[in-house]
Amino acid sequence: MVFLLSAWVFLATVVAQAADGVSVSTDSASYASGDPIQLTISNAGPDRVSRGGLACDDAWPLALEQLTDDGTWQPVTVPRHQCIGITAALLSPGQSQSRTITLLLYPGTYRASYPFDDADTATHGVAYSDPFEVLAQGVPPAK
Repeated sequence: MVFLLSAWVFLATVVAQAADGVSVSTDSASYASGDPIQLTISNAGPDRVSRGGLACDDAWPLALEQLTDDGTWQPVTVPRHQCIGITAALLSPGQSQSRTITLLLYPGTYRASYPFDDADTATHGVAYSDPFEVLAQGVPPAK
């Protein structure tokens, strides 16, 4: 019984670990609402990572979150279009993938998230960008 409990604890610990080296970055710290946001997913880790599922919006494979007044991050609803089923978008070690999204966002603080599966260790993880600001239209973004 002790062996089974120890094996379960070990398995739970391994499954909870995220792949090292996966990151999301933006090309600027601030944007005017409606300006294109260039996002890059990079895999500097040792494992292949992937994202599968339904691509139903222009942000996929990323998601956006907004910082609320109470200090929590809340998902941003992105306009949807016809969904496309994707088995897996694989990102091998040393690879990166860029995506440009253009959305009318309310002024505030945002971040991008990239939920992924580690194809080599069968674990799950989420990489987040640094927070970035969206300014009201007509306010120039910081360079």
